[in-house]
Amino acid sequence: MTNILIIEDEPQIRDIIQEILECEGYRTLEAENGLTGLQIAQQSSPDLIVCDVMMPELDGFDVLAGIRQDPGIGNIPMIFLTAKTDRASVRKGMNLGADDYITKPFTHLELLSAIDARLKKQALMAQHYTQTIQGLEAGLNALTYYDHLTQLPNRRLLQEQFQHIQAEAQTAKTLDSLILMGIDRFEWIRSTLGSPASDQLILAIAQKLSAHRYMGNYAMAMIARIGADQFAIVPRNIKHHQDLHQFAQQLLDILAEPFLVDDQELCVATSLGMACYPQESCTIETLISNAEIAMYQSKEQTGPSYNFYLPTMRSHRSQELTMAAQLRQALAQEEFQTYYQPHIDLHTGQIMGAEALVRWHHPEWGMLSPSLFIPIAEETDLILALGEWVLRAACQQAKQWQAQCSRPLQILVNLSPRQLNHPALIDILRQLLAEVDLDPSCLTLELTESTLVQDPSLALKIMHQLKAEGIQLSIDDFGTGYSSLSYLQQFPLDTLKIDRCFIHDIDSQPANAAITAAIIQMGHGLGLRVIGEGVETFAEKDFLFQHKCDGIQGYLVSPPISAQELLLYLQVQESL
Repeated sequence: MTNILIIEDEPQIRDIIQEILECEGYRTLEAENGLTGLQIAQQSSPDLIVCDVMMPELDGFDVLAGIRQDPGIGNIPMIFLTAKTDRASVRKGMNLGADDYITKPFTHLELLSAIDARLKKQALMAQHYTQTIQGLEAGLNALTYYDHLTQLPNRRLLQEQFQHIQAEAQTAKTLDSLILMGIDRFEWIRSTLGSPASDQLILAIAQKLSAHRYMGNYAMAMIARIGADQFAIVPRNIKHHQDLHQFAQQLLDILAEPFLVDDQELCVATSLGMACYPQESCTIETLISNAEIAMYQSKEQTGPSYNFYLPTMRSHRSQELTMAAQLRQALAQEEFQTYYQPHIDLHTGQIMGAEALVRWHHPEWGMLSPSLFIPIAEETDLILALGEWVLRAACQQAKQWQAQCSRPLQILVNLSPRQLNHPALIDILRQLLAEVDLDPSCLTLELTESTLVQDPSLALKIMHQLKAEGIQLSIDDFGTGYSSLSYLQQFPLDTLKIDRCFIHDIDSQPANAAITAAIIQMGHGLGLRVIGEGVETFAEKDFLFQHKCDGIQGYLVSPPISAQELLLYLQVQESL
């Protein structure tokens, strides 16, 4: 049922309007003044508002201004009732965003006609908005689940279909496995022939694999591209290990045939790694890891070859356990350092904030990237202690920058799923910000899509608590997870960061360009600030500027740098 809010200080007129609308089947809400009306609108989100102009507390213009400034109710149609018909009053209302005017006295037909017209227009706009979101989500899902170059399934789709594939294998009682195929010396091929030619090679390999999906008694249940030069293949109808040997050899024979690249034939060597399930693994990630270990074992041999995964190959697992133990010591011995990658306002060029990135200065192995130790930390409670350390270091640094510069700087810190779900998160942040004496609005916590969808209800509750503390929230690497813009509407976000996979080569990738432009437009429609990540070229920057992206982050602006280097950057900007 359509809900209509009536804001009118004269009881007789309010009652008449209520009676007219309820006779037509509308559900009504009533307010006797502007302040009460604005509060009811914020609480109930009616479908339409009929509002008098001249009222106590807040007049109609103030009510309209308050509604249009609230992202949650800013799109509600509003019809003014007024005895003031001078042009200045009408123009003021239209400038504030009034949808229609009805002059007192009015007939019930005038009122119903105006309401019907506004509701129909709102319904058409909502339909268009929904269709746009659905189209955008379809495009995002295509990029999320399929490789843009080969159109083959990607790693995420392989992960999500693994259980289904495994169930089929168990039902058929066949010996199924995952085969990982890599191109030998691919980096040398790419540096020698260039990226366009290497892309042609990858595409030719994908097409040849797809053309030989059925090979005699064997078949490929899935072919996925999961890395720059890596393809994952799930074979079918494999009953014995000997069948798998034959399948692998047939695959190598097919790939040994020349490929046509830039009108010339090119021969490449490929290496295969194979891992069986469920004997050797029960999760797809472990299966891929096992097959990858076997593949690299094959690469150490001369010419095209294949290897089965053996547990003895996983000696590096002991190194991970060693690293986990050393992580605990590193926290106590203060071996971690924070670096900062700034992002700038695209329209002013000014630094608006900086993302805090942790590095491990290992006493033996040197400076370690977070990709080497964060996954290990996330498997244990170490991520909680490390995450709190990064938060404290970043907030302290932000406070120091504020003391040394004339303007505040937004500090952005990634929050892991374990941190978000930790019961003491709010208390930790409240105490930390108080100790550092940092305004909560200067802190932005970055969350990934996968973090939000693990438990949406809990995530929503915690995010509202964070917002109540004054902390800003950002969705990071948007597009790499579920990529549902309509889903994001329920979360109280401030910023959306477009993942670099959509930004890379945006000037030569029409699909990426279309998706990125749509994300910017829809992000702004949701009231979010939009930042492009991984910007490395002026062409990428120019595209984002032309499409009104708010800011950019990436090596074109600056790589991750020390706090002192960023301070110099800020001081140079202030001196200009």
